[in-house]
Amino acid sequence: FKLYPNPANSGEPFYVEFPTANNLKGNIDNSILVVLLDQMGKEVYSSIIILQEDEVIIAFDPNEKLSSGMYFVIGSSNTEIYRHKLIIQ
Repeated sequence: FKLYPNPANSGEPFYVEFPTANNLKGNIDNSILVVLLDQMGKEVYSSIIILQEDEVIIAFDPNEKLSSGMYFVIGSSNTEIYRHKLIIQ
């Protein structure tokens, strides 16, 4: 999946783009659990995303400013785990 902008500015939204449901290998129920973790592994955000045939782009607009540093965005389906590092400036 794609994560942009990266690095992102604190307090501004960033986006996660997932493959289409048709291209998501072996994902029977067409859903992905998305989790944002801080450097210590503490969950900052989580959501279940239902994938459709068209591309899926999720905007993360944190209610509170994220502190500067490194975060991890993890997307997991029935058969795949996707990971990206996110830098907040």
